[in-house]
Amino acid sequence: MSCVACTLLGAHALAAQNLSSPNSNQTLVVWKAGSPASNQVPDNGVPTNLERKAESMGLRLEVHAFAGSEFAQQLRNAFAAHAEPDIIAIENAASIEGPPSSPRVGIASDPAELSSLVQVNGSLKELAGERGGRQFLISTSEHAEAARRFALRPPECDTSIVAETQVPPDLEQATIRMNDAYLRTPLQLKEYEDADRLATEGVRWDSVNVRETRTCGSWGNDRLAFVFLVSTFDHEDFAGQPPPRSLAHGPLIGQMPVLLVLRKQDGQWRLLVACSDPWSTEPFLRQVSVFSGLLREPSAKEAGVAPAQLLLPEDGKAPLPVQGEHFGVFIWQPSSSGNVVAQIAEFAYENDDRLFFMPVKDSKAPDLISAGSLWKTESEWKWRVWSITDSGTVVLSEYRTFRQ
Repeated sequence: MSCVACTLLGAHALAAQNLSSPNSNQTLVVWKAGSPASNQVPDNGVPTNLERKAESMGLRLEVHAFAGSEFAQQLRNAFAAHAEPDIIAIENAASIEGPPSSPRVGIASDPAELSSLVQVNGSLKELAGERGGRQFLISTSEHAEAARRFALRPPECDTSIVAETQVPPDLEQATIRMNDAYLRTPLQLKEYEDADRLATEGVRWDSVNVRETRTCGSWGNDRLAFVFLVSTFDHEDFAGQPPPRSLAHGPLIGQMPVLLVLRKQDGQWRLLVACSDPWSTEPFLRQVSVFSGLLREPSAKEAGVAPAQLLLPEDGKAPLPVQGEHFGVFIWQPSSSGNVVAQIAEFAYENDDRLFFMPVKDSKAPDLISAGSLWKTESEWKWRVWSITDSGTVVLSEYRTFRQ
């Protein structure tokens, strides 16, 4: 056993001893690892916000950091000594699967270690570094139940995303039902759908058990609404079905942010978009207030609005990079109508959506988005462009498909 492992086992013993004191907080041990391709060691600081949340639940976090190249062996030592950490935070999946050249280096090479992992979405993301990463609980750890309770604490709204208004009561009830249908059984969404919602094959997340949902605010007007919600959920029963691709490393629990976009039609709100895509629920959502402030109250009459025109690539084809570039681009001609105040480029995939806010320019030059702004799913995508008027009317371009 290495000296590092000895030190960590001592830390576990000290934590266990502290539990005998009725006034001490229960300590959750966190191991952080950098990429296996690098010897860089991540920071071992406890994020302040996460620390406060833990303290409010009678818990404390203790973080130990490892170079990614050493992490798997150190974890094996801990398993052998029955002193595995309660939480692990890794920079990329290679810590589990191992690099392609040495797959036995990863955690997955040991079935017992792999089966103990419980993937956590959202509620521990502050443990990730600048490059992002994944977080897992270890179900065989000393304080596994406390760690699970921490990961499944009540849903929290992202304080960095400031909503324009609280969700009105009638819209709140409707969107909670839509959110639950989206996360539990996506097929039930059809009763809420706008006729123009883009349907795509496959699912990014399989059906999950929604435990609690909180609405975090809304933007828009009486014709167009963007509503942000967060749900606490779990997905741990694989008895009747194999886990979906996104859960390849075991059960999933945590918090799921969801963005719903609705249009009012004949006095009823209809669902145009439901998504949990991390770009749509973070960077895009922070931009919504920019153009929602341009909306006025809807008027009874509105002049006809010309849709945007998709130019490249052709339907059924992915964009090809030009010489010297890594990625191709999606190109369209914006609407020529003068009352259009914003555009949204929509890319739908696997019952999810990635949305991009595009401001209206004075020039008549085409707009574009790099294919590098999307991730690879090996599935069919659909894309189109919205033209949004100052009264909240959404005019949609045609849609085209591609695989990426």
